[in-house]
Amino acid sequence: MTNHQGFFKRKLFMGVTIGAGIVFIIIGIVFWGGFNTAMEATNQEEFCISCHEMEENVFEEYKKTIHYANRSGVRATCPDCHVPKEWTHKIIRKIQASKELWHKALGSIDTPEKFDKKRLKLAQNEWRRMKANDSRECRNCHDFESMAVAYQKPRARKQHTNALQNGNTCIDCHKGIAHKPVHQLMDEEELEKLSAPNPDFAKPDATLRQPVNKKQQKLLDLSNNPPKSKVKMVPAQTNGADSNQSTSTNTASSATGFGIGWGDVPDREVTIFYPGQASMEWIFKGSEHGGKLPFKAGDRCVECHDNEAAEMGQKIVTGEKLEPQVIPDKRGSIAV
Repeated sequence: MTNHQGFFKRKLFMGVTIGAGIVFIIIGIVFWGGFNTAMEATNQEEFCISCHEMEENVFEEYKKTIHYANRSGVRATCPDCHVPKEWTHKIIRKIQASKELWHKALGSIDTPEKFDKKRLKLAQNEWRRMKANDSRECRNCHDFESMAVAYQKPRARKQHTNALQNGNTCIDCHKGIAHKPVHQLMDEEELEKLSAPNPDFAKPDATLRQPVNKKQQKLLDLSNNPPKSKVKMVPAQTNGADSNQSTSTNTASSATGFGIGWGDVPDREVTIFYPGQASMEWIFKGSEHGGKLPFKAGDRCVECHDNEAAEMGQKIVTGEKLEPQVIPDKRGSIAV
């Protein structure tokens, strides 16, 4: 017994005995475990919506989005998008968020009216944070170089490649994806500046993931060359003489027009879609048309929309987009 007591009384460093050192280690483990338990408790969705400001406003909007419910059953909760996973960044974010407790006590956003009044500013703060860290929390799940081109539409494939190579980040294009699109309240100059590419993030030689098997290659080929539209062009009614004369004239002019041998040009089916009340002003309104930036950079409409014209026309003609005055039974597109 005496030997054991002597062992624990041996001094290790600066007069601290082995026994005291063991006690300090145990206290440290308990403290660290408690600290991390408390940290994780504040990283749960239940904690995030324990305040009525969040539960009654942004949470209700989020429940209607694909991040809440989707075909794969994978849910991105509040902390997945708004709290870093790496410990150092997480601690910094928690310290920054402590001021939210102060505003909770002040009642700064304790009514829907107060919340809406400050909402754009709050959203801009979060957008700037995500812009600065290259949308770090988005990339916990989404990564450019893991995106398989075979599973993306041509438009998404084109824009993701542009973003990867030019230095754009997720939040540049996907504002309002889980909450009310308050970026539409910003003026175009401010929004364009906030969404501009960052050269530090650019990877000029990088590409999306190419097909790795026959199934993916087949999907990619089908995406690039979709089945022809079932909508048939209805020819105008003409009498025989006029029809023959018109055909003869068109054939002659098309064969010799502008010195080009049009007869050697292969046939191509083009889908013309109903544009509704779309305008150039709308095209250059980035808060509503995500194609503004690539269009200004030199991309043409057909590069993104070539294979989805029929789908676009259907959305417009049914009033889902760009057409407040729906015309009954009107076709959304015609293949010519």
